[in-house]
Amino acid sequence: MGKSTLVEEFVKNEYRSYLMIDFNKVSDSVISAFNNYMNDLDTFFLILSSEYGVRLYPKESIIIFDEIQQFPKARQAIKYLVADGRFDYIETGSLISIKENVNDITIPSEERTLLMYPMDFEELLGL
Repeated sequence: MGKSTLVEEFVKNEYRSYLMIDFNKVSDSVISAFNNYMNDLDTFFLILSSEYGVRLYPKESIIIFDEIQQFPKARQAIKYLVADGRFDYIETGSLISIKENVNDITIPSEERTLLMYPMDFEELLGL
């Protein structure tokens, strides 16, 4: 089970709805929303909701930024999205790539890091 699967299983149980943006295969309209509507979050959330066919409920929905290292501008947007307060957010990505792709962005102070490691079945089974 990978980090994206783990996150998705968690949010299915803890939130009324969720929206997962996989930046490995994100559409041009979602990229455009990040590039053009960060000053108009009503339109931004309308675009995301429409693009993914998910109704977002304030204080009851979460947006997952999967493979965030592929689009650092989304990572930078977290500061403004968290301040808006409507939804919760989770970012997933490769730690090596995340540390490399930060030259042209401001790292949000709102980030909290949770390191995940591969499961060791021998240790789990006490072998």
